[in-house]
Amino acid sequence: MNKTEKNKWFPDARKGENIKLRLFCFPFAGGNAFTYRTWKDNLPDWINVCPAHLPGRAARINEAGFTDLHELTAAIFENIQDFLDYPFAIFGYSMGAIIGFELTLLLQNEGIIPEHLFVAASRSPQLAAREPIIYDLPVEVFKEELLKLNGTPREIVENKELFDLMLPLLRADFELVETYRFTERQMLKCPVSAFGGKDDDEVSEYELKHWETQTDSTFDWTIFEGNHFFINSETNEILNRIKETLSVGRIE
Repeated sequence: MNKTEKNKWFPDARKGENIKLRLFCFPFAGGNAFTYRTWKDNLPDWINVCPAHLPGRAARINEAGFTDLHELTAAIFENIQDFLDYPFAIFGYSMGAIIGFELTLLLQNEGIIPEHLFVAASRSPQLAAREPIIYDLPVEVFKEELLKLNGTPREIVENKELFDLMLPLLRADFELVETYRFTERQMLKCPVSAFGGKDDDEVSEYELKHWETQTDSTFDWTIFEGNHFFINSETNEILNRIKETLSVGRIE
C-alpha cells in the first residue's frame, strides 16, 4: 500500500518543529472526521489533531464501511504506522472509544504505547451492551430507533435522499458495535481518562467508571453536562480537559 493510499486514513497528520504529539480521534457510529474540525484551532499548536477518515463516510463514502470491529482496527493498525513518528494519544467517542481501545491493544502488542487513551460516552468494553440490536431492523423501524438515540439529525432521517445515502454506513457502524465481543487479554499499559454525560441514558456512571479495570496505569473520569452526545455541547470543556492532561510534563 503506497503513502498516498495511507493518507486517506489520516490526511491531517503533519510535521513541524512545534509538534510534540499527535492526537488520533475516532468517531461515534454514523460520525466522521467533521466532528473534530474545530479541535486543531482550540488546542495548542504542539498537538497535531488527526481525525481518522474511515471508509464509508465523507470523502470515502463510495467505500464500504466495516461491519467487524476487529477487522477495522486491524486496518487502522496497518495504516497508522507511518504516523507514529511523534508521541501520540488516542481519543474515541462512543463507537470510537472501543475502536481506540482495541487499537491500543494491537499497538501495545508491538511495544508501541500511547501516552494516553481518552474514552468518551462508552461503557467499559467487558460490560454487556444494554441496547437492543437495531442494525438489521426494517428501514422505518431503524429510523425510529436512530431518532431515539438523538445522534442522527432529524433533518437527515426525514430526508429520503440524504438518509438513503447514509443508510449503508449507519447499518455498518451499528453492526460493528452491536456484534463486538470483548475477550479478556492483557491490561492496557497507558493512562486512561473516561468522559461521560450527566444525562446520558446510554452509558451509566457505573459503566463509565468500569474503564478503570482495563488499565494497569492511572485512571480518571469526568462527568460533563449533557446527554450521550455531550461532545456537541461541551466541546470546550472536553478540549480543556485533554489539554490539561497532555500538558503535564510539557512546556508550551
